[in-house]
Amino acid sequence: MYGRILWLQFAVQAYTGIGGHALPNPRMICNQEVSISITFGMLFLLVKFTTEDPNNVISLHAGTALCLTPVLLYFTIGLMPLIFMSFIAAVLIGTSVKAAFGRFTPAANKILLAVFLPTMGVLALETVGCAALQGIARNVPWHLAFDLMFWQVVGSTVDVVIMSPPGKFLKPWSTPKARRASTFLGYGPTPVHADSPAAGKAFFNAD
Repeated sequence: MYGRILWLQFAVQAYTGIGGHALPNPRMICNQEVSISITFGMLFLLVKFTTEDPNNVISLHAGTALCLTPVLLYFTIGLMPLIFMSFIAAVLIGTSVKAAFGRFTPAANKILLAVFLPTMGVLALETVGCAALQGIARNVPWHLAFDLMFWQVVGSTVDVVIMSPPGKFLKPWSTPKARRASTFLGYGPTPVHADSPAAGKAFFNAD
């Protein structure tokens, strides 16, 4: 499944990179709405990949709602509050769904929090102090710090964690049934990890 997560990550980075920074009017391609949906799709797959869910509670229907509901919230409360609510949603999933993110080892939890919390801090500073930052220098791209931290640091860290073989960052599946139930739509190929001889051939189709 990590191959699907990487494909979605590539899609959202390409879409936001072109639509949000190259085009003169990002609204012409609904940049925010599409990017939000793809990003929450990534979150859905990440939860599935790291959760032993033999009863398939985290279903495709839940994933669809997870992808579409934030678009409605974007129109209601705006982008910045939605980003903060996304972090809260991930925490709620981790506390309310049994064994959610359970495959993360303590080392993975520490490294993910170590890169994610400062990134949210930068976003909070940018949001609250927007007027003050513009007063310091209007031509400085203040948002660049968040973009670099989120897409490059956080994104790369997640990649390292989910692509690692079971051990340091990921716990192995306890049963084959748990693995099958936690793949997209409940089915998928046998996992191919980064240290496997078949990894290069089946990289983007790996579970």
